[in-house]
Amino acid sequence: DAVVQTILRQLLDADATALDARAAELLFRPQRITLQNGRVLAGDRATVDRLSDGAGFGALGRLLAEAQVPLRSAQLQVLNVDNAAGYWHDRSHDGFERHRFVLDLTHQVAKELAHGVKVPVTLAHSGLSALARVLQRWVTHMTGAAVTVTPLARIADTDWRWHVGLDVESTAILNDLYRGQPVDEARQARLFGLFRLDFSDATDMLPDVAGAPVWLGLAMAAGGVLRLKPQNLLLNLPLARRS
Repeated sequence: DAVVQTILRQLLDADATALDARAAELLFRPQRITLQNGRVLAGDRATVDRLSDGAGFGALGRLLAEAQVPLRSAQLQVLNVDNAAGYWHDRSHDGFERHRFVLDLTHQVAKELAHGVKVPVTLAHSGLSALARVLQRWVTHMTGAAVTVTPLARIADTDWRWHVGLDVESTAILNDLYRGQPVDEARQARLFGLFRLDFSDATDMLPDVAGAPVWLGLAMAAGGVLRLKPQNLLLNLPLARRS
């Protein structure tokens, strides 16, 4: 994790946003995930557990609900464009205040129109989009292959060729979906992040899948913990074997 953190610090240049920097933390720090009012929220596990005295799953939602009243500076805040300066300020601290910002990983929300019609709206400042930018830089830097990574609401591919789980849970779920095996609603609900990875140069891929998209998944374990494994992505991409 320390090696991954060091590499990511080098990759995130001066133009990186606070959302990008916070999303990068998912690659080397475990997160607690909670679903609250249709939003997917990721809080640093060590920080959430400390503030909630180790209460575990559900603690993040409780702490955020309490955030409707004035808080001490050490308590959790959902990161957005308005409080981004606070995130950069906290990075100079050594205590758990350094990781008090929660990342909103919601990709789409339902917007109600006239006559009760609801349409999905993609969020302009999504933590999932920030994570896609980080993964894109990670893959390109570590493999030398130029790629684009795009967050999605679902996989719609009648010729599904390749997928990679970014964690143990999503790997198992995507494997079952690919094989046509049943996945119950509880497991499906844990799969909260989907991405499409495309290689800019198809010759960087194995010949039998050249030009096909690579589907990526992100899921929390039954206890609500996310442990993203960036090495999984590098080891399981369909990279061409170079002589």
